[in-house]
Amino acid sequence: MYFMFSVFYFLMLESAEAVNCSTTLEANTVYILTEDLYINGSTCFNINVENVTIDCDGFSITGNNAGSTYGVYSNQFNTTIRSCQISNFTTGIYFNGAENGMIQNTNVTITKFWDMYTHEGTGIALVNTNNTLITNCNGNAIESTVGIYLRSSSYNTISNSTGASNGYQGIRTDFSSYNTISDSSGTSLSNIGILLSYSNYSNITRSSGSTYYFGAGIVLSHAFHNNIISSNGTAILKIPQDKPYPTGIVFSSSSNNTISNSIATSYDNYAIQLYSDSNNNIISNNTLVSILGTRTLLNISSNSHSNTFYWNNFTSTSGYYVQDLDGSNYYNTSVGSVPQGNYYFNISSKNIYDSDDDGWGDSGDDYPLSSLTWASKWTGYGTDYGPATDKELVNCSTVLEANTVYTLTENVSINGSTCFNVSVENVTIDCDGFSIRGNNSVNTYGIYSTTYNTTIVNCDINTFQYAVYFNGATNGNIKDSNVSSQHGSGGTIYLRYGSNNNIENVRSIVQVSGPRGIQIINSIGNTISSVTATGTASGSISLYSANYTNIINTNSSSTGYGNAFLIASNSHYNNLINVTWASPLWSGVIFELSDDNSLINSSGTAGLHSIYIYTSSNTAIDSSTGTSNTGNGIYAWYNSHNNRIINSTGTSTSGYGIYVYTSNNNIIVNSSGASSSSNGLRLIASSGNNITSSTLRSGTSTPVFMNGSSNNNIISNTLISNNNLTDLIKLYLSSGNKLFWNNFTQTTGYYVQDSNGSNFYNTSVGGVAQGNYYFNITSKNIYDSNNDGWGDSGDDYPLSSLTWASKWTGYGTDYGPATTREESSGSSGGSNSDYVPSNVIAPSDEIEPEEEETPEPIIESITIEEVEANTPKNFVLQNEEIPVSNIVITTESALKNVELSVTSYDYNPTTPITQSKSKVYKYLQIQKSIEDTQLKNASIIFIVKKNWLKEQGVSENDIILLRLKDKNWSELDTSILNITNDSILYEAITPGFSFFAIAIRFETADSGPSSMVVSNSSELPKTVIVVNPEKIVKKTTVFATPLIIIIAVIVMLASAGALSIGSFKFKKKEINIKPIKGNLSEAQRHQVWDYINKARALNVSDEKLIENLRKGGLSDEHISTFSLDPKLYPKK
Repeated sequence: MYFMFSVFYFLMLESAEAVNCSTTLEANTVYILTEDLYINGSTCFNINVENVTIDCDGFSITGNNAGSTYGVYSNQFNTTIRSCQISNFTTGIYFNGAENGMIQNTNVTITKFWDMYTHEGTGIALVNTNNTLITNCNGNAIESTVGIYLRSSSYNTISNSTGASNGYQGIRTDFSSYNTISDSSGTSLSNIGILLSYSNYSNITRSSGSTYYFGAGIVLSHAFHNNIISSNGTAILKIPQDKPYPTGIVFSSSSNNTISNSIATSYDNYAIQLYSDSNNNIISNNTLVSILGTRTLLNISSNSHSNTFYWNNFTSTSGYYVQDLDGSNYYNTSVGSVPQGNYYFNISSKNIYDSDDDGWGDSGDDYPLSSLTWASKWTGYGTDYGPATDKELVNCSTVLEANTVYTLTENVSINGSTCFNVSVENVTIDCDGFSIRGNNSVNTYGIYSTTYNTTIVNCDINTFQYAVYFNGATNGNIKDSNVSSQHGSGGTIYLRYGSNNNIENVRSIVQVSGPRGIQIINSIGNTISSVTATGTASGSISLYSANYTNIINTNSSSTGYGNAFLIASNSHYNNLINVTWASPLWSGVIFELSDDNSLINSSGTAGLHSIYIYTSSNTAIDSSTGTSNTGNGIYAWYNSHNNRIINSTGTSTSGYGIYVYTSNNNIIVNSSGASSSSNGLRLIASSGNNITSSTLRSGTSTPVFMNGSSNNNIISNTLISNNNLTDLIKLYLSSGNKLFWNNFTQTTGYYVQDSNGSNFYNTSVGGVAQGNYYFNITSKNIYDSNNDGWGDSGDDYPLSSLTWASKWTGYGTDYGPATTREESSGSSGGSNSDYVPSNVIAPSDEIEPEEEETPEPIIESITIEEVEANTPKNFVLQNEEIPVSNIVITTESALKNVELSVTSYDYNPTTPITQSKSKVYKYLQIQKSIEDTQLKNASIIFIVKKNWLKEQGVSENDIILLRLKDKNWSELDTSILNITNDSILYEAITPGFSFFAIAIRFETADSGPSSMVVSNSSELPKTVIVVNPEKIVKKTTVFATPLIIIIAVIVMLASAGALSIGSFKFKKKEINIKPIKGNLSEAQRHQVWDYINKARALNVSDEKLIENLRKGGLSDEHISTFSLDPKLYPKK
């Protein structure tokens, strides 16, 4: 009966957590998270039964980077992981032999190094796993790890997902076949974007593989019968210079594969490379690009043969188009017995002609094309027997034919309509420097295309509504041209519903207010490189619902209230690399309602926000600088979660350097936030953010300001006041934040302003508290007794407002301030203790603490998820070494996730007590996550052993609880609740929480008879409940106190055994109570009603209720005044 009552009552009154890391999972069950989960040293979810779903509902699962740990591990059929944020495990999600699973809408961030043998160090890993879907996920590998990894796994699909790595592959498959990577992105800073190794019969479609510093975009290694379709392989930069040049797409010992309808791009190396026995591959309908325009586009090693290349577009380069060292490869196909080869930039310079007017060269002195006829562009072996050739263009009325290169021979113009309408495939319009002009009529375009592989080069196009309009066009090129617009509702280049188009070395100019510059809408896989764009009020370069776009080496500026770069309206997986911007009146780069985008090696200035992340997540700001005048340098606004700001700088004159507003789980590392007149870093209503190894400075304000922000980590940063006058960090209404290893530099202001009291200023390493570095710390009497570099003793230890009032105001304590002062003979104080909340992630290396004479304090933290307004909430302490058994609070308003932390000391950690003449029983510190002003009532229930009273020569009535506030100790109203054979239970009423001392009254009171009857048992119940914790009257008026209801509830439970009601716990205990005489007070009547309501909720019968009320001291006359009919219960 006890179990049934407790379960039903729990379900009725408390919203239970559906799952946590210790939950034993059952088959055929969906588990839903209701809060963020933390775990140290082990795996959170180990799924060993079938048909299990973990739905995080947007909450996070966080580990502490311990070895061989996983956020989720499964080896079972039909495992689903949904809507999770997973970080700080060896591997985020590990499916090992888990068939037919799904990982959906999940972000994983891993910082461990990868082990190819254990597969540890991976964001998402499928090992020996088949028929599993990874969709709308992000696997982020911060160090040398793999974002998404498949090994010995087949028939799996990765869709609409991103694998990102700093040092290894973004997406990698080993010994895996029949897999599909679609609409996804693999990115690596210094390795390979997408790697298929020993993997066969797989497809990469509408996806992109990118590397930024060295490596390759997409690599097939010992891979056979794979297809790369409508995808991009991009190698952006070469940093550092001693590393190999990055390549767009590489085949290594890989045969019988195809690349089609794709773009291969390299900054300064081969666009496509085949080497080491890569044979019988077909490469068709692709575009090969050298960003610098100086390198070879296609490289084939001496032992790679029988490969076929046709319909490919070799774009402008001063290097070779083809370098073939084998001699048995083919450079054309045959259609109706007509050889059709490839498209070559500037083919018109060669004497190759099309005798039958089909668009393919078949005669001339330079026919067929090879190293013999075009030595500056072709080296080694191979021959193209059908290169596309030129035709002359003389006016806008020319009917264009497929597979043809047209060359303009003079300026052309047209009024009221479009000049060139391209509706057939494989058309090149080479203006040869001539212009195309209109008369600014509506619905007119210089060049309009709806088809595949339209190339526009060497053109000057203006005075149309749009200079170039691609509507559903794919694999096109706009190169080496000037485009401008003067039409109020037009623009320069408009790409809509297409894919894999390339805009290169273009100058885009908007000449009046109103037109937009370059716009890409509902398109994927496009590239903008080496472009200069100038706009006005409507912006210079804009993306709307555009995915997988690379914007490289581009400068964008706006002269009006327009943005330089706008990535908006669900534009995902776009990369801005080596871009610059200037927008003196408005914002520079905006990521708006768009996720998984990157800004790398870029910089610019703006009048408003320079880098603006607007309700967007998983954005990477890497090695970039945003400078603002009146706005913010870098701004993450409203529900912008899981973004990464790495090696970057945000500066502002009158705004904030880096501003995070109502945004969670962002990472700021090795970065700088600076403001001339405001905060270097500002966090408002934001939680779970990690700010590490950064410099935060302000000229005339606080470098770091936090308001309403909780559970953030501020670690290893330097805080600087430029004028050495301002406070360094201010925390207002902010709780649960961890601040350690930070450098507080010189200032005449405060180092710390903390108005809350539940923030933590040190971590723990092997039981040793390690806090922060403070300028001039040696002026304080804080010493390092064991020469480990961290303060652990002295009159000013621990560091707080009590010991350094000129530098610390409000709450908070640093139990491990860095110091070089060794222990002196006259020093005193407490020990450097492992004082840290349970969910702080400590380094994994364990250091045995040295023996210390002073006992370490004992700490216990309790969190209650929901506290209802005007309803007592009982915090039950379980550690019997702490003399506090319960803390009961009533708040003015409903609150969530209220945390109390109680520390018990055997020594005085703070200001000496003048009220007490003898030894204090215990010192206490109570920290909380709410303000004292939010409390309506609060009481502390504590225990004192009788033998201690006997040693001091005092009675139970001589004990008082003292509270420290503003450096003064004051007595609290303290009363006896219960007396047993060996202990006394007290309650003290307090207006708030801080330091306390259980002590002897300065003047002992007259000891009269006790208000409580001694129990037959010597065991004092550890857990007690005060239903209405108002001020307890002195012992002579016991029956006018809330004690009657305490007794009544305990008596009720005596008949059923121990019973748990919500967060209140009781133990069976027989107590004999004297009957109450006279009428009940109004307060007593309300307490009885509370008891009746709770008992009825447990289906307690009327008979049992009457019996318990009698045991509680109520007469039948009293009981008759309470109707037990539920319809007559009074409403509160």
